Amino acid sequence: MNDPVDQLIDEAREMIKHHLSEHIMLNRLCTALALMNAQIKHGIAPVPPVAKPERPELGQRLLSRAQVAERWGVCIHTVARMKELKPISFNRQNLRYRLEDVLRVEKERQC
Repeated sequence: MNDPVDQLIDEAREMIKHHLSEHIMLNRLCTALALMNAQIKHGIAPVPPVAKPERPELGQRLLSRAQVAERWGVCIHTVARMKELKPISFNRQNLRYRLEDVLRVEKERQC
């Protein structure tokens, strides 16, 4: 027997094939989403693992974007665009860079 969610999604696909009403099709898809959410909420469906953000070790020196920009004599937007320098994110407004990563980039750019 099929899972109710899979069954509703299959029904919606059939409706697309037969050009049935968009309203009915959207209703079926919304019902499928609601069922999936209910399954996750009640622990019936497995929830995919979420990667935990990397946290710095205690005592590790961290620099703000403005500090890195001042150190290099560039704009903060230039630091933000650098792909080789990955920030540690505490929240959307609080980004920090490891001093060891800053030193590594400086060393790479000197070579």
